[in-house]
Amino acid sequence: MSDLGEADSDRYAQLRRQIELEELDSAEVAVNAVVEDLEAETHRYDAELAEPLLLRGDIAFARGAFEDALDDYGRSVHIRRVNDGLHSPEQVAAVYREARTLERMGLLLEADRREEYAYEVLRKHYGSYSKDLLPGLYHLAQWQEKRRKIFGARRLYGQALLILDAADEAGTSENLIKPLKGLAESYRLERFPPVYDREGGAAAGGGGAPSAELYDGPRPLTLNNFPAGQKALERIVRIRQETAEEDPVALAEAILELADWHLLFEKVRLAGQYYQHAERILNAAHTDAAAALFGEPTLLHYPRPIDPKPPGNRLNPARAQGHVTVKFTVTDRGTTTRLVTVESVPKGLMDFRVRKSLRAARYRPPLLEGRLSEAREQTYRHDFWYYPRTNESAPSGSELKTVADGNDQSGESP
Repeated sequence: MSDLGEADSDRYAQLRRQIELEELDSAEVAVNAVVEDLEAETHRYDAELAEPLLLRGDIAFARGAFEDALDDYGRSVHIRRVNDGLHSPEQVAAVYREARTLERMGLLLEADRREEYAYEVLRKHYGSYSKDLLPGLYHLAQWQEKRRKIFGARRLYGQALLILDAADEAGTSENLIKPLKGLAESYRLERFPPVYDREGGAAAGGGGAPSAELYDGPRPLTLNNFPAGQKALERIVRIRQETAEEDPVALAEAILELADWHLLFEKVRLAGQYYQHAERILNAAHTDAAAALFGEPTLLHYPRPIDPKPPGNRLNPARAQGHVTVKFTVTDRGTTTRLVTVESVPKGLMDFRVRKSLRAARYRPPLLEGRLSEAREQTYRHDFWYYPRTNESAPSGSELKTVADGNDQSGESP
């Protein structure tokens, strides 16, 4: 059996590097040798098997062999539980990998459960108010955000603030910035969801909190309390003001996020004042960031329309890529006007949905001589997948047709 001391630690580091570089064949030979050696000399539940099994699962995942990856990750978790205890945090790395694999397999509810289980393990090991819980809490909150479960994420970020308050970090600690940003983002996504559903309405997504009572966040959960998001961003500005001399750019970025919030919620005059303030700070810091941030419109919100449904009467239908290109004007309030479809492939399939999304879009207008200004001749291209009929092929470049419809007077009604 190999001596699994410091030398073996170096071997695992090399194996991780090989996996990162996708040198999978050589990595697989090496890790299989370690697993077989350990199993022959010890037993299937030896604690030292947990790490090489994790790496072998990573190799299987990289190959797309997800069932094999789950087998190895599951064995690694079980070995950690047997040797280190049911609530050992050492198992969490493998549990996260299980969730990632289940997600790739499309088993999203099972992936959710594994993410929640990982957090529950950490909470039971460290306690609900330990700072050691924060990395796992943020991991689950970010997972919830990705799954568009904004209310679950909101409660988790609220729990993080409680933890930091209990640790006497309720003042101006920079550790507060991450949960404050997450809290504000949850309110922003509630009002400005990232996609439209198939009926053309706003879809905030999967909604509720995690399935178990995994945290002691603020109750009752607040809905539509958008001033709470604003207050979180204002608090970040106050924290950044404490270190403004050392890092003026960070202060300007915090003010910029607060300005974007006011613009999204149609407080344009106040937003303009904050933008001017951020620009002055950046110019005083002798950075070129102001020109990049305020020279051209910046997209803040675009509720992406969902791609066309696949036909229900065909198995594994062939896909083709289409696109819609629209020209428009960004107003000094960040809205869009004078929409003109200039290219649509295939014609008429997604024009309405894309134009509807662009009408709901919000931009940060350019700042010219300290004033929010209109920006004409802007172009947005939306790419999507669709399913041509079986008796037709995808349009060629020669079949593109330009659709010019003036100042958005096509008769469409959102």
